[in-house]
Amino acid sequence: MTEITPWSACGPAVRAVSAGVCGLLLAILALGCPGSPDPEKGDGAQAPQAGQSAPAVQSSVRFVDTAAESGVELVSVFGNLEKNHLLESTGGGAAIADYDGDGDLDLYLTTAQTTDDWLAGRRPKANALYRNDGAGRFEEVAEAAGVAHAAWTAGAYFVDYDSDGDRDLFLTTWGPNVLYRNDGDGTFTDVTAQAGVAGGAGDWSASAAFGDLDGDGDLDLYVTNYCEYDLANPPYGGDKVLWRGFQTYRGPKGFVAQPDRLYENLGNGRFRDVSDSSGVAGSPPLYGLGVVFADLEEDGDLDIYVANDSRSNYLWRNDGGLRFSEIASFAGVATNEDAKEQAGMGIDAGDYDGDGRLDLVVTNFSHDWDTLYRNEGGLQFLDATFMAGLRDTYLDLAWGTKLFDFDNDGHLDLFVANGHIYPQVDEHPQLGLTYAQQNILLRNTGQGGFVDVSDVTGPGMALIEGSRAFAIEDLDFDGDLDLLIGNLDGPPNLLRNDGGNAGSWISVELVGTESPRDAIGARLTLEFAGRRLVREVNPFGSYQSQSAYAVHFGLGAHEDTAELTIRWPSGLEETISSLPSRRFLRVTEGQGAFEVLREGSGS
Repeated sequence: MTEITPWSACGPAVRAVSAGVCGLLLAILALGCPGSPDPEKGDGAQAPQAGQSAPAVQSSVRFVDTAAESGVELVSVFGNLEKNHLLESTGGGAAIADYDGDGDLDLYLTTAQTTDDWLAGRRPKANALYRNDGAGRFEEVAEAAGVAHAAWTAGAYFVDYDSDGDRDLFLTTWGPNVLYRNDGDGTFTDVTAQAGVAGGAGDWSASAAFGDLDGDGDLDLYVTNYCEYDLANPPYGGDKVLWRGFQTYRGPKGFVAQPDRLYENLGNGRFRDVSDSSGVAGSPPLYGLGVVFADLEEDGDLDIYVANDSRSNYLWRNDGGLRFSEIASFAGVATNEDAKEQAGMGIDAGDYDGDGRLDLVVTNFSHDWDTLYRNEGGLQFLDATFMAGLRDTYLDLAWGTKLFDFDNDGHLDLFVANGHIYPQVDEHPQLGLTYAQQNILLRNTGQGGFVDVSDVTGPGMALIEGSRAFAIEDLDFDGDLDLLIGNLDGPPNLLRNDGGNAGSWISVELVGTESPRDAIGARLTLEFAGRRLVREVNPFGSYQSQSAYAVHFGLGAHEDTAELTIRWPSGLEETISSLPSRRFLRVTEGQGAFEVLREGSGS
């Protein structure tokens, strides 16, 4: 939310309906509204100017929603449908991993309760764990597995925090966070108290990220916290504010922001809160929502970037020894290029322009653009939003996001999950806004910019939902990446990628030995046919979600072998030659070789 008045939004779903409204807005902005970004900036692949026709866009990829036929049908409920509280707007999380070690990928989705149930002390809704049967169907087994948490859950993260070879489960909530240890037999045990990661009883936690921040071989934890909120006694007595002609709830400006928490993994199943000693508690709390770890200065350790709602974002530079310095303003990623604070929700890091440096993307509230920061080196970033063609994101209220290669051409594309927070906008058509919105898929042109392909990539991309969480994985092992999308007060979407494997690819799973087993933060450089692709093991980011651990490389038309260099979190660097294409591979730290796990089913 960007004002003391509440949030606003309108998504790609209304582009066709409100083209005139959008064109008028852009035309006004082009005349130079005070304090507004200049839509004429930039020289990359851009969206068309107001009054111009968009170039013809085509795609051979089609996304098809298979959630219902696959048995993935949890309706994630967050408060009452009329939405009288900020707490009811932010939605849940999604996670993907093989939790039971049977070789296929399982899903976890979170939910809260209706406000009426919560205030009455009822908890009828529980999170869902969907076990993959290996034949395209999922069975809901959360209760049998011991993870049917019935609370007000936000994020979900499969992660091997104890490096014992199976994926545990961490949940962020409005209330105490939860850590379930995987017992290796298909069940989990709640070890929150022993691990010491519950946080404060009054914390409203959103996103989390794990990584070896101090180089000691285990995974540390950062949790973003939002603001103090009590459904029974909401801030300002729950009074409403006037926004664009109607009354709606407040937030978050004026509410008491809560500090984020940084936990050191002690290596014995326990964590220690080091927020104070690390320096993270030295800056004021600023309504944290999204977080991603990435080595942004290429010095071998992970830095922390945090999306804050309605305030400046944070960039915590890793100074070693679990000490961090906040340098977002110095680096140019605290605000947009006009020094305007935005309302950050989702977040990701990846090398979108192919220069070998990791860039940053942050999704924002509506009537503002999602912001793309290009890494110029030396911890200096340039706001490349307009030169990269992200103009189509202006009216959307955006949440989860990931940079990933959906069409296997070797360039990182961008997906953004959209959905408004005010149901009342549907009653005011003059605003040109809708509550449910179309998500947006931006294809990387390979020339420094993106083009919107949402309307030409199948029925799954045409869906109109209130999307929040978003995670990616190759769920059917056919060589292209599929999407899991969590929706507010509705069932999820499970979008199967049909056609993405027309391009060649390689998928690489890493197993650490001296490094944490999941090798989070490892940097992979793949070279083939004169091209060089740089990726990191980064299953986090997005919004309250966890994605693939395996690193997926699109190779385009290249069908021959490639060479891979890995810089492990331990500092070890090794190069492996002759990697075959269209294969799922595993590399174990220190062995200097790969093993073939399987061929792509669609190859």
